[in-house]
Amino acid sequence: SVPKALELAIMSLAGCLGTTFNMTLQKMHLQFKTLEIKAAAKKREEIFLESIHINIVNVKSGAEVTKLECALTLAEKNCPVDNIFQQTKIPITVELQIS
Repeated sequence: SVPKALELAIMSLAGCLGTTFNMTLQKMHLQFKTLEIKAAAKKREEIFLESIHINIVNVKSGAEVTKLECALTLAEKNCPVDNIFQQTKIPITVELQIS
């Protein structure tokens, strides 16, 4: 089936955060082997989003955890789609899971 508009919006957010995180890691000269992104959203009624949760999982890197977390914070700040979502009242959590 064809994705609905809200599903496309969540995919855009996840894709933008992943791309921006990747670019930030490169600028910080941090290497990684794998990176996987999972996104989930809770809907209230038919059209309203209650919350969004983005998981950046299976990050395999020899870099220090604090540097990876710093890169994620910068990615959130620099991701244009995240900036748009931050202007809404929808709570967004982004979690980094290093393997």
